[in-house]
Amino acid sequence: MRYNTSFAMIALALSLAGCAAGTSIGRVQVARLEKGISVSATDKIFDDSKMWRSENVEVQGTRYLFRHYELSEPGRSTSSTYCRKPGECVVNVIDTVVQSPFVLVFVGDEPQLRAWGKLSKLSLSTDPAIVAALPKIKSSSEAWVNERRSHMPFPSGL
Repeated sequence: MRYNTSFAMIALALSLAGCAAGTSIGRVQVARLEKGISVSATDKIFDDSKMWRSENVEVQGTRYLFRHYELSEPGRSTSSTYCRKPGECVVNVIDTVVQSPFVLVFVGDEPQLRAWGKLSKLSLSTDPAIVAALPKIKSSSEAWVNERRSHMPFPSGL
């Protein structure tokens, strides 16, 4: 019985990992981004990741393209030990993943990547182009979060 339970947990973990593989971006992909690269170059970096929202806007005569993704980052790990009797203990380790909104900001008529990150990071930018576009980036991000909430299988807050 104990082996069947362990096998079921491993199968569940692998299937969940498989589901996440085609949706979120990770640190490895983010590390490959470079300022000035094209939209098609980012598509190659984020090859199987799902872009949740794309929006073209104009701010003070400059064209912007915002592309929204979901960033997967390691979260907390918790563990617990269950013992039926001395010497028969099982340790369960649960690793969590934190999903965060992540924005790529392209600028220009032939869009080039100017900035990227979570909204909290972009809000600290001193780049005049990003500072000018920040209100639009924030409203686009809010729309993205609301859109994502509408696709959640459970009400938010559960």
